[in-house]
Amino acid sequence: MKKNSLKNYQVDDWKDIHHVLKKISTDDYPIQKTATLKELISDGVAFITYNYGIDGVSIEISKYARYFEHTYSNSEKHISIHLIGGGFLEHSESVIKSRWHKLEIPNFDGWDKWDNGKWFKKLFYEDMPEESEKSDSLAKEIWKQASNFAEEIIEYINENNIKLIVPVNISSNPGNFASSLAVVLVSEVTGTFVLNSNHDFYWEGGKPAHKRKEGESPGGRDHFFRNYNNKSFFKLFKKILPWNGKRWFQLNINKQQSKKLISKFGFPPERVGEVGTSIPDSFFKDYSPEAIQIKRLAMSYIFSDGQPVISPIHIDEHISSLDEWMNNQKPVVCSVIKNTSLDIVNKPVVYFLQPTRVIERKRIELDCKLIGELVNFTDFYKHLTDSKNILLHITGPVPVEHKSDLENLLQVYKKVAKKIHNQIDGEFFIAFSVGTEKHPELKKTGLRNLHIWDFYHIADMALFPSEEEGRGLPLIESAATETPIVSSRYYPEKVFIEVVGENLKEELQIKYILFPENNFTPENLNEITNSIFDPKIRNKLVRHNKNAVFIRYGIKALSKHFKDALNKLIAESRN
Repeated sequence: MKKNSLKNYQVDDWKDIHHVLKKISTDDYPIQKTATLKELISDGVAFITYNYGIDGVSIEISKYARYFEHTYSNSEKHISIHLIGGGFLEHSESVIKSRWHKLEIPNFDGWDKWDNGKWFKKLFYEDMPEESEKSDSLAKEIWKQASNFAEEIIEYINENNIKLIVPVNISSNPGNFASSLAVVLVSEVTGTFVLNSNHDFYWEGGKPAHKRKEGESPGGRDHFFRNYNNKSFFKLFKKILPWNGKRWFQLNINKQQSKKLISKFGFPPERVGEVGTSIPDSFFKDYSPEAIQIKRLAMSYIFSDGQPVISPIHIDEHISSLDEWMNNQKPVVCSVIKNTSLDIVNKPVVYFLQPTRVIERKRIELDCKLIGELVNFTDFYKHLTDSKNILLHITGPVPVEHKSDLENLLQVYKKVAKKIHNQIDGEFFIAFSVGTEKHPELKKTGLRNLHIWDFYHIADMALFPSEEEGRGLPLIESAATETPIVSSRYYPEKVFIEVVGENLKEELQIKYILFPENNFTPENLNEITNSIFDPKIRNKLVRHNKNAVFIRYGIKALSKHFKDALNKLIAESRN
């Protein structure tokens, strides 16, 4: 710890926080003479994020943690993994290993989970004039929270002799500004190395109102610029998101982010790089038709709370009890018909998978519209004989702040499903598994818990009409599991191009079907239909994708990215 406790600094406004950061970042502290990567990591690695669940950030942290364990553990010593955050959400155990150490810090979580959204709203949805009493009061409050967070983390990393911390998305997407500031304080007070992992930035899809052209639609992150004109606040905001520290390496998930950090924000190129994702070997396993049926049976038990056949609830009943369900999210299947059933094991069903959470930018309501258009398409319709049902399975939970997005989705589903009911003998069902991968009944019946790769394998097709992505993991995961995918060319398009590999050799490209948005052409609908029902066309597509992803997204690629970043980090810190 440096000379003064953080609590001893007097902070009355945003400028005072600037002065504290300048003070602690220029004070001398012992340089850690780290000879090798193994010595840097020998006592463990600490990951820091807002919370741990089954979202994309948590899944990537799990991959990174396993990489460190696999690479740096040996017969004499097992690398310790530490997870620091504001909470460990329901179902997070499906991602987080029980052997990993946890530090849960109250109120460290973000957005609506940061003191029920009180401070997030005040910073980003209410006016905060510069040098006003409101501005100064918020500066004091943020400092109080950040310094408390920081001192708790500092005590923890000192006790565990941790020399490397890996903040993930906490220094780029400010769901809790106090938490973001705390990470900077921790690194500067202790001299700890920081491998800062950025999945998405506040400026991706956001800008000040005066910088939008006439007629340009608002961005999804414009709220972060609400107090752009409060210069002392916004200067600090930009300075720590992310922090350009001497012992920080910025590890982004695409090249566009890295270019912007260097060209616009002045980060040195030698302290900026990218890390790809990696796909576990389990994704690449072949599933026989019998194995798929077994996994679908396990999915049935999960959907139906322990029964082999699913009994959907009526959509109106689900909508009327939505507040209660949001507070205690459990798997549910909905129908527009009362007293019906769904058998996804023994009866025909066209199984669509939306492998994401329910949030606005995922645009899941477009899935329903696409399914409605497919039923109207003759070549698809003719396959719906013998009372064949249609299922749309959404895998992720619904964040509380996105309840309105769920309500919109359910209304669109209701409208489309009622129309389909009048067109076919079967039904169109919508299902939410909210990240659930196990049920007590599975063990009793000799079935194994499910995993995310199982969800892909039991589906006929994945749907991904997302508007904006930092990477677009479903494109990669669907390819690994031989599941055809219908995907939008999401924003930033350069990121999409990078993920599918449009600039690479053809054998390394991920082949996808373009999501038709509102332009449902016969050619597009025919391509989707053939990819589901024509074995020859389907097999050619999915086998190509599996080979491409195996080469590009195996563990070797991830290993190289991390080793390069860590070596550069150590070299730069010594310089």
